[in-house]
Amino acid sequence: MRFHISKLFPAAVLSLAASPALLLAVDGVIEINQARALAGSVTPGDTPGFPVNIGVSGSYRLTSSLTVPDEGTSGLIVTASDVTIDLNGFSILGPTVCTGGPPVTACAPTGGGNGIDNTLGTPPIGLTVKNGTIRGMGSRGINATAEVRVENVRVESNGGFGVSGSGGLMVVRSEVFRNGNAGINGNGVLTVIGSVISGNKVAGVTTNANTDKATILDSTFTGNVIGIGLTGGGLVRGNLVSGNTSFAMILGGSVATYAGYYGNAIYGSGGTVINGVNLGSNTCNGTTCP
Repeated sequence: MRFHISKLFPAAVLSLAASPALLLAVDGVIEINQARALAGSVTPGDTPGFPVNIGVSGSYRLTSSLTVPDEGTSGLIVTASDVTIDLNGFSILGPTVCTGGPPVTACAPTGGGNGIDNTLGTPPIGLTVKNGTIRGMGSRGINATAEVRVENVRVESNGGFGVSGSGGLMVVRSEVFRNGNAGINGNGVLTVIGSVISGNKVAGVTTNANTDKATILDSTFTGNVIGIGLTGGGLVRGNLVSGNTSFAMILGGSVATYAGYYGNAIYGSGGTVINGVNLGSNTCNGTTCP
């Protein structure tokens, strides 16, 4: 004899169906869309509207694009550790537009809104963002802390940094275009692999003073003011650095913090390379770099 669960536990089924906090896909991933964001209770304590608070560890997936109401409002605030956000081909969108250039000369309107932010309160550890677009936020596209991975994400036309992270930031196979500060800013360990960073107002990638290990591999930096600007050590290998209006690469502020560079192709920048240790096989405008 077969029994349907609704006949055995009708009250429980009705409760689950009515609960706004349990919008789960069949694979157990929590789904987020515009209507869901406006309704609230994506996780316990999430109030209606933006920002959406992600306060429970686990996997989340967009099922529509999210549009924030103004430049001062963030899209997703992550307060839990070990969170994966699959943008699923959709976008987090704000009203900011960056114009001029390349590189960008101005962005408006600007404000305090970030696309995804996990820096508030006691910052959690472990965030992955993948497979979509973050565009037009008043401040930063992604503002993150320790152990953050950004993969296959397009981050463009945000008023400040495109992607900013501290304590361990990895950007893989992503596009970071036309943001109002540096495209990528790292404070701690920074890794950039197989990405395109273009048209950003200050630089393609920068690191803060205490970033002692940066690895920049197999990426393209074009149309920024500075292509690659590192204040600490590390390795810059196999990149195309072309058409940046000031310098192609500035690698360290002193001999103790110089980064090594190997196998890079540098073309048409206002300058070539300042500082750094030439490890060989670098070309500058078609000839061997000095």
